[in-house]
Amino acid sequence: MTVQRIKDTGNLISYSIESNRAVVKVEINHVSKVTGNQISYELADGSHMEILSLTADQFINEKILAYSDRRFIRDIYDIYYISTNYELLDPTLKSLAEFIADLEPPVDEQVLKTLVYAGIPPKFENMVAGIKGHIR
Repeated sequence: MTVQRIKDTGNLISYSIESNRAVVKVEINHVSKVTGNQISYELADGSHMEILSLTADQFINEKILAYSDRRFIRDIYDIYYISTNYELLDPTLKSLAEFIADLEPPVDEQVLKTLVYAGIPPKFENMVAGIKGHIR
């Protein structure tokens, strides 16, 4: 096995582990100062389990930082989904408005079709418009 350190952003360390034909990427968040909230999470089979999760506001702020660092379409998709389905606090809406004003396109938009399980994946421009529509 070969282990390579890919990146250290200060709060996230990324590694790539390779062995023969398999490559595994591992991300470790080592400086997180957020606490979790217990929520009910629905599994693919319809059953539920209790998990610790960020609040919608915490999640949006983490995703803004993630997209600013790596520009992955999955971060915009998460921001789009959360911002259009949950009520956000005014400070988060302000951060989101500042973020979306100078948004550069993702480096991997074609990947979204592999991440969305059902239906047609939204286009980047449509997600940006949807996010803007939910900012007061």
